[in-house]
Parts: sequence; structure tokens; C-alpha cells
Amino acid sequence: MSNTFGRMIKGSLLFTLGSVTANILGALSTIILARLLTPADYGIFAIGATVIAILSSVTDWSIGQALIQRNEVDDDHVNTAWTLNFLRVVPIGIGLMLLSPLIAASFDDPRLTDVLIALAAGWMLMGFVSPKIALFQRQLQFGQQVLINVSQKLVSVIVTIVIAILYKSYWALVIGTLSASVVTMAISYVIAPFIPRFTLKHGREIFSFSAWASLGEIVNTLNWRIDALLIGKFLNVHDIGYYTVGSNLALLPTREAITPLTKTLFPGFSSIRNDPDRLRSAYSRAQNFVTAVSLPVGVGVALLGDPIVRVLLGERWLPAIFIVQTLSLIFSIQTLGTQVGPLAMAMGETRMLFRRSLELLFIRLPIVVAGLYIAGIKGMVVARLIAGIIAIGINLRMVKRLLGLSIWSQLRANERAIASTAIMAGCVLAAQTITPHSLATFALILQILQLSALGAVVYCASSYLLWTIAGRPAGPETDALHVFNKILTRVRLVMQR
Repeated sequence: MSNTFGRMIKGSLLFTLGSVTANILGALSTIILARLLTPADYGIFAIGATVIAILSSVTDWSIGQALIQRNEVDDDHVNTAWTLNFLRVVPIGIGLMLLSPLIAASFDDPRLTDVLIALAAGWMLMGFVSPKIALFQRQLQFGQQVLINVSQKLVSVIVTIVIAILYKSYWALVIGTLSASVVTMAISYVIAPFIPRFTLKHGREIFSFSAWASLGEIVNTLNWRIDALLIGKFLNVHDIGYYTVGSNLALLPTREAITPLTKTLFPGFSSIRNDPDRLRSAYSRAQNFVTAVSLPVGVGVALLGDPIVRVLLGERWLPAIFIVQTLSLIFSIQTLGTQVGPLAMAMGETRMLFRRSLELLFIRLPIVVAGLYIAGIKGMVVARLIAGIIAIGINLRMVKRLLGLSIWSQLRANERAIASTAIMAGCVLAAQTITPHSLATFALILQILQLSALGAVVYCASSYLLWTIAGRPAGPETDALHVFNKILTRVRLVMQR
């Protein structure tokens, strides 16, 4: 295992620990809130959060990434980064607060006014996070970020649940989000002490990297966030509630399965961007590892979408089942090539990344609008599936341009993961046909546990068998065994003390 990829794996283990903790908290929060709040509550919050997300991307200058990508960073760079963030969030945040009544009127829902004001305040606070946090990631040190993620998640979950119990209102989601912003900003200065000084000394240098990256992020956010606004505008807040919660639930397992590694990719690739052979090797191994983890997880959630929704969300969320099943499938297979984002950023090819995002927007938006017009929510979900498959080809083509890896070689490198997932899916589907059908909560939980265990065993056994037949080449199986052996060795050392 190469030194850089090894450090990325070590960093991913820290993220795994943080993600497991955050997942437990998030699952608890989802189960409780789904029974305290209504789809309409989630819908109101989703519209406000989407407006903030789009505004944030439109004004985002990728300042943290610019600090990570640079070969040398001094105090003036950090102060410039803080100054740029200040000049971005303060006037725009105040402007959004002033315009919130007009935005609320456009959706014919006056409740959005106060929601937007509160979310804008939280967004402004995030703009003051210590820019020195990025320097830890630049050195492939990720413990600090894990601490921030877990702390803000813990506070957010506690605040959201308490307010939901007391008031049973969408304000639980709003104030929970606001509390996470406060915690993130406060902890960032504890971990990375910093006394800001206004300066724009290195503004041009930072913008030379971030300009195209920022434009790409604008287009990318419009690409993936505009769905909620379209539903909120042409359907109703109940539909957007089903869609938002279903989409988040579908994304959660795949995202949390691969986030520990993907968070380390940009700084990891940046550290070896001047060595083409090492960069090509690190990308291939990282992409293969991501696919080997995400594909079975996403397909598994798609197969078990019905009992998962019934257990976690309750009967009134049944319209979200189709959304969870379909989107979890596309989220998993779409990881083929999605790591091209951190790769292009590390190589300084932000303009190419922008062109890709623009191409995806022009392809995806008409398909999604047509799906919404023809068949409502279900049509939009199917449209996302079609657009996602097209996006895979675009991403693989971009990797070919950056690293010289043919599309066929990129797909073939994942053939064992694809085959093992297919075998797993066949076994789980067969088991579902002979499993007694019951809507009792305990029976549904037992079904989820049994089928999940079956799928995990079949996938791991199939992967090991196919890997052995192939002659045990270097790949995700090798990396997984290496990590497992290191963990086992450390456990033995601890037990011997």
C-alpha cells in the first residue's frame, strides 16, 4: 500500500469512527422526528434550506480548497481567506434577510420569511469558521474535523429533538441547524486558534484557483438542489417533505459508507499531484475501494427500502418508499467516477470541472422537469435515475482525459464488486420471496437484520472467491485485508498489556 494511500486510509478510519457516532445520533433523530413532525414540516424547512444552499454555492469561493491545494501557506494567506469569507457572508446574508418576504411570497407561504431569516443567520456564522481548519486537512490530519462533525451533530440532534417534543413544529429543524452552526464556529477556534486580520494580500492568488471551482460548485448545487424548489413551486409542501426525507434516507447509507475515504481524497491527491504514476495509482485504488463499499450498501438499501421506511419513519411516510428504493440504487452506482471531483481539484483543473458541471446541468434539468411534468414525484425520481446513468459516462470520460485511463479499464477494475453485488442481490431477492410477510414492527426489524446479514455474508464470500480466482491482484480486497490486519494487530497489543 502506497504511503499516500495508506495515510488516506488512516484518515478514513478516523472519519469512520466519527461517522458511526454521527449515524447513531442521526438514526435516533430520524426515528423520533418522523413521528413528531409531519411531511409538511419537512417541506417548509427543505425549501428554506435549499434557498440557503443555492445562495451559498453561488457565493462560495472555494477558499478552504485553495489553501489545501497551495504548496506553501503563510499567515497572510489565512487572513486573506478569513477576509474574503467575511466580505461574502455579511452583505449577502443581510440581503437575504431583507428579501425573505419576497421569496416567501413567491412560494405563497409566509412562514418561509422567518425560516429564511434564521437559516441566513446560521449561514453567516459558518462563514466565520476558522480558516486554519483547512491546514489540518492539508497535512492529512483529520481528527480535528471529526471532532467538529460529531460535536455539531450531537448538539443539533439534542436541540432538534427537544424542541420537536415541546412544540412539534418545523422550528425544531430550523433551530437545530442554527445550533450546529454556532457549535461549528466555536469549536473551530478552540481547535485552530486564530485572531483574524483584514487583508486581501493574496486575494488574486486564491481566486486564480477558486474562480472556476466556485462556478462549478454553483452549477453543481443548482443541479442537485433545484429539485426541491421545483416540487415546492409546482406541487405542495407534503410532496417536498416526502421527497426530501426519502432522498436523505436513500443517500445516508452510501454517503456514510464512503465519506470516511472521500474526505481524504482532495488533500491526498494534492500531495502527489506532481507525480502522475502515483496519482494514477492512488486514484484507481481509491475509486475501486469506494465502489466496493458503496455498491452493495446502496443496492441493499434499495432491496430493503419498504421495511426500512416502515420501521424508521412510520406508516404516514409510505409514499417515500419508492423514492428511497430508486434513489439509493442510483446513488450507489453513481459512485463510479464521482471521485473525479477531488482529482480535478487537486490537479488544478477546475475549469474542466466547471464544464462538466455545466454539461450535467443542461442534460439533467430538462429530463427532471419532463419527469415532474409527466408523472409528478415518481417521474422526477425516475428522471434522476436516467440522468445519473448518463452522468456516470461523463465522469468516466473526464477521468480518461485527466489520467489516461480508458473507460473500459475503469469499469473493468470494478468487475468483482459489480459481480458480487449482483450475486448478493439475487440471494436477498430469493430470500425475500420465502420470508413470511408481516407488517408488525418486530417482524420488520427481524427481516431487515436477517436479510442484511445474509447480504453481507454473500457479498464478502463472493468477493473473496472472485478475488482468489483472479489470482489475488492488488485491489480493494487487498486494502481491506491490510486495514483489518493492522486493526487486529493493535487490538492484540492492547490485550497483551
